[in-house]
Amino acid sequence: MPGFDAFDEVLDYPETASGGLSIAYLSAYPPRECGLATYCEDLLTATLTAPAVGEPIVIAMEDRAHHYDYPWPVVGTVEDREESEYEAAAQFINESPAGIVSIQHESGIFGGPQCRGLCRFLEDVTKPIVTTFHAVLPSPSPSERAMIGKLARRSDRVVVFNGLAEAVLQREYRLGRTKIALVHHGRRMLWPTVGARYVKVFGDVLREQQANEPEAAYARTSAECEYIAPRGIQ
Repeated sequence: MPGFDAFDEVLDYPETASGGLSIAYLSAYPPRECGLATYCEDLLTATLTAPAVGEPIVIAMEDRAHHYDYPWPVVGTVEDREESEYEAAAQFINESPAGIVSIQHESGIFGGPQCRGLCRFLEDVTKPIVTTFHAVLPSPSPSERAMIGKLARRSDRVVVFNGLAEAVLQREYRLGRTKIALVHHGRRMLWPTVGARYVKVFGDVLREQQANEPEAAYARTSAECEYIAPRGIQ
């Protein structure tokens, strides 16, 4: 599977004949073995049961030590500490049929607490973003607070799994209640409901984007992702 440092070598991703909302996922993905990868696969499968959802796109996160052969619908990979690959992935999504980006976030997936590559991705991608926080730290370090806060502010909506995480985002990261969507993480038999809930969140975000001026909806500045490491963090 090509990394996005070789963007020009990645085949153009075709629009589906059925149309519908195409979702681009930035996440770990099977065969990588971690809970976040499994969740993303289950979520993708669940959302495909909705009639309004079209062909998905997955960009799989990797680290330097492990590389995998991925099945459909993975179109490429990003090495977690290579900023240029995040930039190329954002360009790919911008030029793809994807209407919205789903970031599956957990500490350690995006290259450490500073997440410089992810900041670069957030600067460059022009599609609306829905971020799922798989863990929300109640007592974050300064670097964690800075990064999670920036990701949350750049996202058009954030998804959490329980009321405790929702309260932490409001208290520790000063996130407004209307920006948070609560989607309970249940058993596999509940995945059709989870998928339907996500599709509703995606649809709400797109309707809000359409109601606003395009310049206001998509304008992003590099200052939003400028990171100054606290003392002791390198």
